Amino acid sequence: MTTLKTSFKLTGWNATQLKLRIPAILTTYGKVLDQEFKDQIRLVQYEWVPGRLTHRKNGTIEGSPRDIVDLGGFIRSQRRTRPDATTLVFSWNVPYASLIFTGYTTYNKRTGQSTQLPPRNWIAPALNAKPLDQFFAAYWQLYAKRSL
Repeated sequence: MTTLKTSFKLTGWNATQLKLRIPAILTTYGKVLDQEFKDQIRLVQYEWVPGRLTHRKNGTIEGSPRDIVDLGGFIRSQRRTRPDATTLVFSWNVPYASLIFTGYTTYNKRTGQSTQLPPRNWIAPALNAKPLDQFFAAYWQLYAKRSL
């Protein structure tokens, strides 16, 4: 599980501003990050086993680098939820999502060979492309100008 922690220095306390702005900023950030995760999944950037080609079910033959789309079940499984006003959760609801993220080992019973498949981390590049701290600061100022 990847956890993002950030801190902000409050120079004044205005509970009403916090109650209004934080949920609004997280809602907007959630939409932006939702698209960025999908863009990272579609981007041809993930290294694969050197010299190994994959015949995907979608009919393509992929080497390295590659995207992590294939038939699209993984990207379609992406969910964004807001369990409360200050929490934003993304999940990928297919059983193999964690294997994509961490990598895994395959074993061919016929040949007796195992192959280590590399991890493909789409989360870190998305968070690096859309950093929460910068987004939060920019939208805090934007909402301040709008008197929210």
